[in-house]
Amino acid sequence: MEIVINGEKKIVDEMTIKEYVEKLKISQTGLIVEYNYKILKSEKWDEVELKNNDNLELINLVGGG
Repeated sequence: MEIVINGEKKIVDEMTIKEYVEKLKISQTGLIVEYNYKILKSEKWDEVELKNNDNLELINLVGGG
């Protein structure tokens, strides 16, 4: 299926958001997921199945000074 991730069209298999984040080996600490233009709490990542034409933004917060 085709979804948009951080502004780029990607072909992905059916999976949950949590499975996708784990597949990318992205640290979940400080990660914000915007799913179809709404912020999604991390507790819901394993409940939401990606669907064709979904829009996903993965934003990783980085501290610094």
